[in-house]
Amino acid sequence: METLDKRLFFLKCMELGLYKRLSWSIRAFSLTRGEAGEYEPYVEGKEWVVKMGESKLRFEADITKPLFSKREVADFKKGDFIGCEADCNAPYAWVLWHHLAVVYAFNGKIPFDPNPRRLSDIEKIIAQRLTNNPEDRSQNDPAKIYVWELLRYTEATACILSGLTQLFTPGTTRKSLVTDPKVRELREKLLEQYKDRLHDPATIAIIKGELSKVDKDWVKGDDSQDYLIGKKNFDIVRMKTLLMHGEESAFGDGTQVNLIPTSLDEGLNLKNLPDYANSLREGSFNRGAQTALGGEAVQYLIRVFQNHAITEDDCGSVLGIKRFVAADKAKRYIGFYIIVNGKTVHITEQNLDAIVNKTITLRSPQRCLTPGAGYCGKCMGDMNARFPNSPGGQASDMGSMMLYIFMGKAHGTALKTTRFDPRRHFT
Repeated sequence: METLDKRLFFLKCMELGLYKRLSWSIRAFSLTRGEAGEYEPYVEGKEWVVKMGESKLRFEADITKPLFSKREVADFKKGDFIGCEADCNAPYAWVLWHHLAVVYAFNGKIPFDPNPRRLSDIEKIIAQRLTNNPEDRSQNDPAKIYVWELLRYTEATACILSGLTQLFTPGTTRKSLVTDPKVRELREKLLEQYKDRLHDPATIAIIKGELSKVDKDWVKGDDSQDYLIGKKNFDIVRMKTLLMHGEESAFGDGTQVNLIPTSLDEGLNLKNLPDYANSLREGSFNRGAQTALGGEAVQYLIRVFQNHAITEDDCGSVLGIKRFVAADKAKRYIGFYIIVNGKTVHITEQNLDAIVNKTITLRSPQRCLTPGAGYCGKCMGDMNARFPNSPGGQASDMGSMMLYIFMGKAHGTALKTTRFDPRRHFT
C-alpha cells in the first residue's frame, strides 16, 4: 500500500474545499475507526488509511493519536494555500480555521496570519473595508469587502461554534476534572504559614494565588486549556470546586471574613455550615433585593437627563479637568479633545503617544459653556457627538453598573489584590 505524506494530503483537502465537510474535520482531528468516505482518514488495523479514488493509501502515523492534533505544527511555503503569502510555521488547526472562516467568506482578500488571531482582529479588517454589495456580483474588487461576504463570514463562524467546539475546545478531559495532587499539600503548608492572618482577605488572596498557579500549570498543554480561558474558570469555579472554598463575609463589608479552607470536592465542612448558609442567603439577597437599587438608579438618571442633548459643535471653553494618562488606558482618549496653551487639540491615534504618562487638561461636560440642558461636541467627544440625544442613556450606565455588581455577587466573585496607584486608578 502506497504511503502518503500527511502534510501534502492536508493541503490537497484544503484545495478541494473539504474543510466545509464536518465529517472530514472530525475524522482528521480525532481518533476514529471504521471505514469512512473518500478523503476521510480512519484507522484500519494498525494503520491510518484513506480512500482516494480507486486507491487506498496509508500514513506513517501513530494510531493511538489523531492524524492531525490541534497543536501539531508544519512548515508551509508561500502559495501552499489561499492567503499564504509567505513561508511560515503554523498549526494544522490554525490553517483549517483560516479556511473555515476566512477563505470560505473572503477567498484571498485577507491573508493568513500564523500568529494567534482573534475574531475581533478579523472584524477590524472587515470594518475598514466593508462596503455595499455591487449591482453585478462579478464586479468583485479585491480591496473591498462586501456585505454578502460578511454574511458568509457570520455563517462560517456560527458553524464553527456549533460544530467544532467539542472537537477543538473540550471542557471535560481527564485533567480538567481534577487538579494537581500537590495542591492540598501546598494548601496545608500555606494555612500553617499564615495561621495568624487567616481573617485578612489580603492574606487569603495570597494563598489562593499560589494554589491557582499550581492548578494552571496542571492543565497547561491539556486539550481543556483552550476552554478554560476565562478568569472565572480558574478564580471561581475550579478554586471553590477543587482547591479551596475560601472566604465568606456573610452580609458584611468584606474586610473581615470567615475562611472555609477545604474545597467542595472534599465535601461540606460542618464546622462552616453557617458560612455556607449565609453565602447562599447573601447571593439570593443580592440577586433579588440589591439589584433593585440598580434598576431604580437607572430610571432616576434617565428622568434627570431626559432633556439633555448635544446641541452645538463647540462652546469655546478653555477650561477642562486634569487627567493623568496611564499607558494601558491611553486609547480610551482617542476622539476626545484636550487644551494645550489655550487651544483645543483633537486626540487621534497619530498623536496619542504625545500624552501617554502625562497629565492633560481634558475638555469635559463639567466645564462646558453650552447654555441650558445642552453640551457641545468638543466637550463630549466624537463618539458621543455622533448621537446627540445620548446623554440620558449614558448617565443611566451608572445604575446599570450597580445592577451588574450585585448580579455578580450572586454568581460568585474572585478575591484579588492589586497595587493601588492614585494617578492611574482615579483617571
